[in-house]
Amino acid sequence: MSIAPSTLTVVPGQVFSVTIQVQAGAQQVGGAQAQLTFDPALLRVRAITLGASLPITLKSTFDNQAGTVKVAAGTLAEAPSGTFALAQIDFEALAAQSGTVRLKFETGRPQASDLAFGGASVLGSTSDGEIIVGQGWRVYLPLIRRSP
Repeated sequence: MSIAPSTLTVVPGQVFSVTIQVQAGAQQVGGAQAQLTFDPALLRVRAITLGASLPITLKSTFDNQAGTVKVAAGTLAEAPSGTFALAQIDFEALAAQSGTVRLKFETGRPQASDLAFGGASVLGSTSDGEIIVGQGWRVYLPLIRRSP
């Protein structure tokens, strides 16, 4: 699982989206769970939209005070393989300060990010994302004055 795009630069007040992507290759995936952490001083979640490949929503929550996102979905039909979106997360960059935020997959139990098929874990690895919150654009124009 990974965050796409892996690196993104935004300005305070900007609303942007990242996708939790599953890269399963030929392996089928019957269920997926992702728990992300982020710095709530720099980002706020506005919405989570689950992808269509795993149509049964098991969990879709966020906590902007704790800086967490939890999503889980599965299927009882034909399990997908290949690359697909587990969820899209819409964030807003906060104006409080600038800095770099890591969108980190939690991998420790009991809330570990995981992919499963047939009751067994099939997760190979996770790849975190990075959001750079800048100060925003500043335009400096020359001062033109009329001569006396």
